[in-house]
Amino acid sequence: MMKPQIVSAKEIMALNTTEPVTGNWVFQPESLTLYNQEARYEVDLEKIETPAEALDWILQIAGKQGPEWDIAGFIAALNKACEHQFQNSAQGVFCPFGRPQKANWRRGAYGRGKPRT
Repeated sequence: MMKPQIVSAKEIMALNTTEPVTGNWVFQPESLTLYNQEARYEVDLEKIETPAEALDWILQIAGKQGPEWDIAGFIAALNKACEHQFQNSAQGVFCPFGRPQKANWRRGAYGRGKPRT
C-alpha cells in the first residue's frame, strides 16, 4: 500500500496546465465530467454543487487505494473544470473567503443561495 503524501497548494496548482489532462484525470467539458483514464472512473460534475459535495468527492478519491487515483490530479482537474465552466477557480466558485456558494455546472453560474446567472 502506498503511503499518502501531503502536497502543497503550490504543487497542486503546478499541475494546472493548459492541457486537458491533469495527472490521471481528464476534464470532459461536453459531458461535464472528470474521467480517470487509468482507473476508468468518472465523476459527474453536476453532482458537485456545494462545498460539502466537493469535499466529499475529494475525500472519496483520497480514500481509494493505489497511485492511479491521484488526488492532486483530481483537485487540479476540478480547478481546471471550474476555470473552464465559470472563469473562476474552484475556491472562487465554491467558497470564496470561506463563504459557501452553490454551483450550477450546466448554466455556468454560481453564487450564494440560488446560483447567479
